[in-house]
Amino acid sequence: MDDLTLMRGFRAERVKRNPAARDAAWQALTARFEAATAAAPASSSSAPSAAAAIPTANLRRRLLRRRRLFAFAAATAIAAAVVGVLVLGSGPTAQPAAAEILHRTAAIAASPQGPAPSLLPGPGQFLYKKFERLELKGWIPGGTSSGGGLMRSPSAFNALMPSRQEWWTAEDGAGRVREVAGTPRFLTEAERARWEAAGSRLPAPFDPEYQRKYPLAFGDALEARRGVVDTEHAKLKGFRFPDTSRLPIEPQALRHAVEGNSISVGGFNLMYPSAQRLDSEKTIAELFNILSEGAPLTPQLRAAAFNALAELPGIEVDTDATDFLGRQGYAVRSIRNEGGLEFIFDPETAEMLAQREFLTAPGQGPYEEGLPAGQTIRETAYLETGVVDSTHDTPAETPAPAMDERG
Repeated sequence: MDDLTLMRGFRAERVKRNPAARDAAWQALTARFEAATAAAPASSSSAPSAAAAIPTANLRRRLLRRRRLFAFAAATAIAAAVVGVLVLGSGPTAQPAAAEILHRTAAIAASPQGPAPSLLPGPGQFLYKKFERLELKGWIPGGTSSGGGLMRSPSAFNALMPSRQEWWTAEDGAGRVREVAGTPRFLTEAERARWEAAGSRLPAPFDPEYQRKYPLAFGDALEARRGVVDTEHAKLKGFRFPDTSRLPIEPQALRHAVEGNSISVGGFNLMYPSAQRLDSEKTIAELFNILSEGAPLTPQLRAAAFNALAELPGIEVDTDATDFLGRQGYAVRSIRNEGGLEFIFDPETAEMLAQREFLTAPGQGPYEEGLPAGQTIRETAYLETGVVDSTHDTPAETPAPAMDERG
């Protein structure tokens, strides 16, 4: 049985625990939402893989850059895409109903049923993150690859490339990255047939020929073969985790701090450093950035972020969103003219499920020409995070440390 089947089975078991009580609760909640909606006015490039081989002089710089990109992944992507907020799907909620949903999610986040606090590693420990990524990639077999768009070359292939990634990161940036490629998802059957006829070569860094071509990048890898790259690396100069421990946990204070673009968090870059004040759309983006990447993320801070979102004007929630692993949740979207981001969370647990970048208009840029509206450019599905004692441990194998939470 594959991991996706196990995950779907787990969710099915959880949903079936008490169907009568669950249905009754949701009927009551739906009635409140419908009443609120009736009373409301109508709503009118990603960095290459860490192990993608490059000359030795640049390898360390690429690793450092990628570590920072991972820590600030939401920030850099949103800064490029966010301008407005719109939610599509089975029907966007009106503002009062959306606020009700977000307040309910905040209450779950602060309850014992909410997510466990996310922590930062201490000396000798590592922050472990496990996620799956789906990215539109173009590649030339045995040669270069690019993410976030199409590669225009007769010898290139283009597909949505899935990968499972595990990261272990110490206080000083040292750690391990393991990446396992999935099967490319081609946009047309003709492209798939052409790829298979050419030998089904994977993009860098998962292609054995590419690995042999750059032995200095892969020679000391723990594992490097078709579809798998597993490397360890030394500490990175200037590395710091995004530490959110000093952020306010009162919703209005948190919202004001974010709106004023004045959050003071070591290792957590301001998304808009030149802005004196953030508008609603950018405030939404920064609050989701905190939910996606912040640590330590206590139940109180997580709840404050959802409650702060509920206070913002114009926010809408899609109650019928699904990530690329098939997990259902609720979503808030940030869009611009040609593309945007979707943040998907589980309303029953307040967990962040995924973040997706997509096109909102038919692709017209040189790397997106011909792509349809709604096309996924890249999506990250969050699976697991925790503090562990070595680069070969996972949270399930490591007892959770005690934490003094703020009340």
